Amino acid sequence: MSDALAPSPGRRQRVALFTGMLVVACLLAGGFAVFDLTVTGYTHHATAEAAALVGFGAALLLLRSRLPTARAMLLAIGIAGVLFLYKIFTGRMEDAVLVWAPAFAAMPIFLFGVRSGLCWIIIYDAILVAGLGVAAASGAVTGLTGAAAVNAVGATVAVALVVYYCEFSRVEARRHLREAALTDYLTGIHNRRSFEAEAERELARAARGGQLSLALIDVDHFKRINDRWGHDVGDAAIRHVAGLLAGNTRRLDIAGRLGGEEFGVLLVDAEPAAAAETAERLRRCVEETPFPGPDGPLALTVSVGVAAAKAGTPFHQLYAQADRRLYCAKEGGRNRVVAE
Repeated sequence: MSDALAPSPGRRQRVALFTGMLVVACLLAGGFAVFDLTVTGYTHHATAEAAALVGFGAALLLLRSRLPTARAMLLAIGIAGVLFLYKIFTGRMEDAVLVWAPAFAAMPIFLFGVRSGLCWIIIYDAILVAGLGVAAASGAVTGLTGAAAVNAVGATVAVALVVYYCEFSRVEARRHLREAALTDYLTGIHNRRSFEAEAERELARAARGGQLSLALIDVDHFKRINDRWGHDVGDAAIRHVAGLLAGNTRRLDIAGRLGGEEFGVLLVDAEPAAAAETAERLRRCVEETPFPGPDGPLALTVSVGVAAAKAGTPFHQLYAQADRRLYCAKEGGRNRVVAE
């Protein structure tokens, strides 16, 4: 996807970060080039700095172009990194320029994420070590000593590791927060918010030619369990039913807890007759798999209402239809399925 389309917020942030880095690099390269030409007279320095300015400018234009973001960033960091190494290892560069090495080492993690960025860091450090070895052997860098080279490599690795740890921790924290926001804390399946979002996506897909049915499932006489054995046993019974529903549906189906003892199952690409058969199979599974209660196996049953989505049906109408049939199942004696 190009930047002109709709890049993700995280990608936009990485592009903005690298754009700022490139603007600073352009200003520094241009400023040093002018300074070396007009003040110090080091034309070989100014030549390398002008080349770096051209490279950083090209990288900046690539980032603002309509190229796919990942490809543009790849070209940009390639140009910037090559010209940086060129500046270090050609001409009579002072070893002070090595202070830039850690800054370039941290960029790949911000640009490409934790895993891909780590691979780029390993490649970059390998090039840096090889380049320093060549520069030390040829005397291309004025005043380069073994200690300076070791310090440059060590600082580069240290900065990269710190940035990697911070970014990895941030990514993991976001992943855990996302899971907590979308998962029912008691059962580990989708919560109501996540279930409704999945339902809207599946309804949109069904409107383009697919099929979708919703099964609403309610545990019969659940209040009696809480009243007799307490809420801890009731929670365990809820987890028991959720495990049966999640474990006896297809991978493409979506099970969620909608609140209390009520569950929902989205039956994707299932015709109405097939959806009713699946609902009956789930009902039998719960009935035939006793819950291990505190006083021995406890038989549980569920009532199920099934509704099939028609073209353009919004979720609230599909839910209301399934809920009416669930009510009919309960009024008809419970432990049964009411479908089309």
